[in-house]
Amino acid sequence: METGKIGMRSVKEKIRRIRILKIIYFKYIYNFLVFLGIRERIDTNRLIHDRDDVVENCQYEIESSLKCMRDCVQHGEDNILIAGEIIKNRGLGIFSNRLKEQIDRAAFYYLAESEIRDEIDFPVFVVPQMFHRNTYKKEKKLQVNKKIKKVINSKEYLKWAVDNTKGRYSDMAEGYAENFVYYSYIYLKKVLDIIKPKVVVLWLEFYAFHEIFLNICKERNIKVYFFEFGVLPGTYTFETMGQMGESIPAINHVEFLNLEVDMDDIIHAQNVLEYLCKNKVTRWKQPVNEVNEINALKKKLIAGRPIILFAGQNDYESGIRPYGEFARKYHSPVFDSSDKAAVYLAKLAEKNNWNIIYKPHPAVINFAFQKREYDIPDNVIMVDQLDINDLIDMADVLVTIVSQMGYMSLIRGKATVMLGYTQLRGKLCTYEAFTQSVIDETINDALKYGMTEEQRTYFVQHIAQIIKYYVYDDEGQREIRYGREMKQCKDFLKMDFK
Repeated sequence: METGKIGMRSVKEKIRRIRILKIIYFKYIYNFLVFLGIRERIDTNRLIHDRDDVVENCQYEIESSLKCMRDCVQHGEDNILIAGEIIKNRGLGIFSNRLKEQIDRAAFYYLAESEIRDEIDFPVFVVPQMFHRNTYKKEKKLQVNKKIKKVINSKEYLKWAVDNTKGRYSDMAEGYAENFVYYSYIYLKKVLDIIKPKVVVLWLEFYAFHEIFLNICKERNIKVYFFEFGVLPGTYTFETMGQMGESIPAINHVEFLNLEVDMDDIIHAQNVLEYLCKNKVTRWKQPVNEVNEINALKKKLIAGRPIILFAGQNDYESGIRPYGEFARKYHSPVFDSSDKAAVYLAKLAEKNNWNIIYKPHPAVINFAFQKREYDIPDNVIMVDQLDINDLIDMADVLVTIVSQMGYMSLIRGKATVMLGYTQLRGKLCTYEAFTQSVIDETINDALKYGMTEEQRTYFVQHIAQIIKYYVYDDEGQREIRYGREMKQCKDFLKMDFK
């Protein structure tokens, strides 16, 4: 009888190994296709077909990843853990390596949410595939057992992470979000147990995996910093409080407005703005517009009417969704999504005889996983593959909740109406409408007065302050340098590493 049990265990082990080999094989094929540029993303349906394989594979990858860490991590007091997706050819590796150079007494480790790792000069641990952004299972249901439910219901931030994940990927398999959140929580706790970081640096705050990471760190009194692409193209930001509406320029907007800059700073800011405007520099490469595409858009416009350009944001990666008191206080005081704002603006456009163009965030278009909760009215012109510089130049006013197109609009001298909180909050260079009752009047004021001379003066001052105190030069190739030197990032850490 005992022999029979051993035989059954042996068969199960063989089956498990075959499944794992299958996963490894298909991951190899997938990575090869990515290398060739054939695939940008893949869902795990392409790799796995049995209901339990996703969880089994995740458990196996968790143990493999943790074993790698145990074999590699030095047990010192000054470990720094950087975590996030490594976006190829965007200089994140350079940024991380420069940071390491400034704090030579600390041991650096990178927890990568992508397979790209050669840009980093220190140990990189790739997280299980289940935790990669935009990689998930569709259609086939995953079981959510009592243990998973109990753990998730014990933490508000875990419930938030489930809601965020479900909303972001409406075609995600039932039960996948709960398993993703649960195993993220288990994995990240063990990562912190092994690496024992004094500081954690997260690339991008607004992602469920990072929200879980952030809150575990808070529970353990581990200092967390955030870094992301800066508000000016060619820069990074390194945050101590949070991002966008939670950032220092937004939270402490009065103090930031009064930061000292001299005439040299102002002249340099003017030169930077002229360079950015003249060369149409943006944070992301823009599509090359054909003349017929621009003409096709112009034909949809009603002649003689003002043009309002509404720029949407990725609601699930900007602190807005799921929508609640925190999102209302720090990000979007009026609307719970870009689409809801677009519907409201469409009503104002009909009332005021405006043309209205709606440019959704590229991520929402490229990864169209989010279910539309609102039908966009027929008087709204939806656009996608058009250069944002051309769109801004075509418009009379740009309106946004928290899109960083607000900066691009101001750079191009366009009147800008903010419905939510970003680093532009309280800087006196935009029109602000933080209650629904004043939106109509505020947009009409923007149409009437445009970007005023006073707003231009304050915007130049703001850019001078941003360059001097806030953003970091990414050291990319360009004609003019702006932003703090990367080595100054250590100033944020000097209290932790003396």
